[in-house]
Amino acid sequence: MTSSEKRVFVNLNLLLSLSKKAPSTALKTRNWMKASATYREIPENEACDDRIERRIGYALESKPRAVLMPRLPPKAILARLPSTAMSCHAWIRCLLTLILVVTTSAISWNNTSDALEILDGLLKTHDRRATPTHNLESLKVQSAKTVFSIGIPTTVSIEMFLRSFGSINPETMDYEVDLYLRQSWVDERLNLVNLTHELDLNDPKLVQMIWKPEVFFPNAKEAAFQIVTVPNLLLRINPGGNILYMLRLKLTFSCMMDLAKYPLDRQVCSIELSSFTKTTRELLLTWSPEKPVKIIDGLKLPQFELQQIVPTDCIETFSIGEYSCLRAKFVLERSVGYHLVQSYLPTTLIVIISWVSFWLDIDAIPARVTLGVTTLLTISSESTGIRSNLPPVSYVKALDVWMGTCTTFVFAALIEFTVVNYLFRRKELNSTRNNDDHRNSSLAETTAHMHKKRLVVSASELASNIALTTLLFPVKKCPIMRYDVNPA
Repeated sequence: MTSSEKRVFVNLNLLLSLSKKAPSTALKTRNWMKASATYREIPENEACDDRIERRIGYALESKPRAVLMPRLPPKAILARLPSTAMSCHAWIRCLLTLILVVTTSAISWNNTSDALEILDGLLKTHDRRATPTHNLESLKVQSAKTVFSIGIPTTVSIEMFLRSFGSINPETMDYEVDLYLRQSWVDERLNLVNLTHELDLNDPKLVQMIWKPEVFFPNAKEAAFQIVTVPNLLLRINPGGNILYMLRLKLTFSCMMDLAKYPLDRQVCSIELSSFTKTTRELLLTWSPEKPVKIIDGLKLPQFELQQIVPTDCIETFSIGEYSCLRAKFVLERSVGYHLVQSYLPTTLIVIISWVSFWLDIDAIPARVTLGVTTLLTISSESTGIRSNLPPVSYVKALDVWMGTCTTFVFAALIEFTVVNYLFRRKELNSTRNNDDHRNSSLAETTAHMHKKRLVVSASELASNIALTTLLFPVKKCPIMRYDVNPA
């Protein structure tokens, strides 16, 4: 490397030294830009000679080289150079790139500092109690005596981002949500002239000094503001007075459920947001035009499937005025997998087991009674356990119909055994009675026949005796003997 190239590197080192010792950021920036402009004027093919050195030195208004050379000796510079020769233009480009990066950061920090100073000045006169458009006239109403103006209502755009959606508890009829609430509006009072990029504020004391919409959640049971590890809030002031206010909240919302078709039901739960103090004459709430309600990717509910999100706006009318409100409806369809395993399948098996008694012998009374009573008690216990997780309602649910039907089948199996056993025993008793009657009648017939036969024999014997007597004693009269017709 020639001596002229060495002198150029020494001057670049001088440039770095002057920039570090500059009293202010503006002076540092001016030194860098002068060197950069001087370097751009040097042609690519011009050798690194004394003219380049003089031009860079003149641009920097440097001191004599004899004073500045000891800061970085040429041997130190040469020791850091690669073994192969490199043109002075490539080294200068690399250094100037680093210079521009540092300069840009310094300018950005300068602008932010200036914006904060201007914001401090504006906040001294900023009235956070008044809406941004309270002093604008939109309509003049004339009466018989006075003329007064009505201010333009401030329009606030709302957007929600749900990080979690808890399971809906059918007992308490509520669900828990962790969400980001983003509110956007325009406040011309915070239109900073020197602000070229957004200004983020997360200091709660500073944020309290700026007007913000006073909104609340009407159907929220509990609400908590996230403060771990720092308060989760952000107020961003964009050029032109566009304000973005973002909060992270953990809320528990009520959801009045219709359990008539439980567990094959579909529920509609909502998140309501309304103005608390400002009527529609001062504040209007609107949904963001592009997908106002977003949900984190991969979110799954334990017992429900999210079918649809319907954002709507509304107006709540009270005796003290009309208030703007927003409502986001979540259409949820219950998954039947849980109840298929916990309710439908066990009760179906219990009913099938109760039918086993139909194949048992009719004389196996202890086995059939034990099976029927056991299944009846089991189905009753299962029904009670399922109903314990549900709120007591005045109407009949679909699950009640199913459990009632299963209980009826089990009870009918027990009643069937009782009726069949009764009819069988009655038929058996009747058959025994008929056999006894038949046996008695046969015995009576046999007795009568034998008696009749005896009478005939006795009569024939009597006739024979009379005839014999008549033949043997025709002349002599003798007393007639009396014969007993019924022999002993």
